[in-house]
Amino acid sequence: MRGEQVPFGGWRKFSLGSIALLQANTFFADELIAALITRPGRRFSEFVSAYFDLGVIDATVNGVGWITAQVGSVVRRWQTGFVRNYALYFVGASVLLLMVLLARSVLGR
Repeated sequence: MRGEQVPFGGWRKFSLGSIALLQANTFFADELIAALITRPGRRFSEFVSAYFDLGVIDATVNGVGWITAQVGSVVRRWQTGFVRNYALYFVGASVLLLMVLLARSVLGR
């Protein structure tokens, strides 16, 4: 298209030159968007993925998993499968709660 004669109005011809080149390349909008938005966005996302995701998110998830495993190993000892033990735990917790409530009412807190 460069330097090509293009009819205008059916009777006049003019040379588009660099305007035709810009138009043919969509005014270089794709290149501009890639340079200003896409490439920096990709670099930022790679940085976040490499450091924040692996360093913070994965460490948090692994920490929660480790804490859950530790709590499970402690609670496992209490889970005997016998209803009498669960009833004893319930009564013991109820007595402890009543003692705390009585102590608060006596001390006035």
